[in-house]
Amino acid sequence: MSKSVQEKHKEIKRERKEAEKAEKKRRLIKRTAIIATAVVLVAAIIITAVIISTNKYKASNEYKASTTVMKSEHYSVDLAMFTYYFFDSYYGFVDIYEDQLKEMNMYPDITKDLNDQYNANNTWYEFFMENTTSQLNQNLILAEAAKADSVTLSDSEKAALKAKADAVDVTKYGTGVTNADVLRCLELDLLGIKYEYVTRHKNMLQGEELEKYYEEYYKHFSTVDFRCLEIPYSDSEHSTVSMSEAENYANLMAEAKSSDEFTEKLYANVRLINPELTDDEVKQVYDASFAKNYKYSEGDIVTEWLFDEKREINETFVYHNPTTESYTVYLMTKLTEKDMYDTISARHILFTADTYGSDEAAEAKANEVKALWEKEKTDEVFSSLAITYSEDRANCYLGGLLENNTKDELKEQYSELADWCFGDVQKGDYTVIKTNAGYHLVTFIEKGLPSALARTQSQVSSEKFGDKFLSYQEIFKVETFPELSEFKNA
Repeated sequence: MSKSVQEKHKEIKRERKEAEKAEKKRRLIKRTAIIATAVVLVAAIIITAVIISTNKYKASNEYKASTTVMKSEHYSVDLAMFTYYFFDSYYGFVDIYEDQLKEMNMYPDITKDLNDQYNANNTWYEFFMENTTSQLNQNLILAEAAKADSVTLSDSEKAALKAKADAVDVTKYGTGVTNADVLRCLELDLLGIKYEYVTRHKNMLQGEELEKYYEEYYKHFSTVDFRCLEIPYSDSEHSTVSMSEAENYANLMAEAKSSDEFTEKLYANVRLINPELTDDEVKQVYDASFAKNYKYSEGDIVTEWLFDEKREINETFVYHNPTTESYTVYLMTKLTEKDMYDTISARHILFTADTYGSDEAAEAKANEVKALWEKEKTDEVFSSLAITYSEDRANCYLGGLLENNTKDELKEQYSELADWCFGDVQKGDYTVIKTNAGYHLVTFIEKGLPSALARTQSQVSSEKFGDKFLSYQEIFKVETFPELSEFKNA
């Protein structure tokens, strides 16, 4: 039976409603998918923003200055201070070894992640982290020792450090470091250095006690010069030199009666021992045969021979070392002696063209500081000026002090400065001098101890303080916190 018109109309209406329901369902599903996708995108954006915000916050001074990474009982180092110390360790190291590092293609680039850069043993990041934590561990221990012994920084020292810190370009020291952080680091540095200086000088050998000590142990504070040639051997079938041949070569060398004759025999025998060596390689052997300022080592066979009072210039000695399978021949060129050379003590402040842009600017700054010094010429004022301005990292915190230096010692650092200090000068004299390093404001203090006594005094006080520091390590404990692992140089 055919459907009526009414039934067909109902069926069409029903189909239309079902189609409308299907369309609504499709739109709902699509809308839900869009919302879900949007939620995921928003969540991802929020997470990324949080990560960026967190990283930015952790690189800020607010975070770094409030995050302790090392601590002793009364002193602490936060992440901002650690960052400064890390970069300062880097700059100090590359300043000394820049040429050698570049020559070996191992120059560390601080603007990049040091975890991806390597030296001979490990990454540069590991190297500078170890240097920095070790230095800070020592600083915190010395600061605690200073507090225990009531050693503090004077107002003038604090003011000098403030001026020094304010002049630092903190952009060189990573992110999140302020001049206030630099000041706290400099104060910690100076406190440790001052404590060591005060402690060492408090118990130094003086006068007759010093002279008596030196006379008894002078070998320990003296040096000798000699020539030597080591001749290795091996009795294996592949060896070019047997034990008996090495001994024979050494005995032939020992027949030399002068340094010139030693040289002649060295060239002749080295070529006999190894004919394949080039002229440059033989020259290297010759250069290596000179030993200067060799120090005494009690109980060592060779050292005992070298420092024996019976020795004479050009005397020879053959030493057989079965452990290293070698014979070594020695020729004395300078005997141990009680070298009572003149020494001086002075203070200086170094200004360099690197800092001030040119020689002229460095000289102008030296004269500007000289004018400040002339207003009140005291050790305290000069010391404060040295702390603030001097670029000699070795002694700026000691007020630029050069203590008990011989002329040769001073010449190794600043030749023209040595000429002035050992010239016709009197206590209190001062001037501005140009050297290979830059311009120096220098003032003469006094003539020092004879060189041998000065060396004895310094070495004994250093050894005593070293023993003290070992005991401090047991008394004053330093704690390192996990937050230190958050430090990154780049």
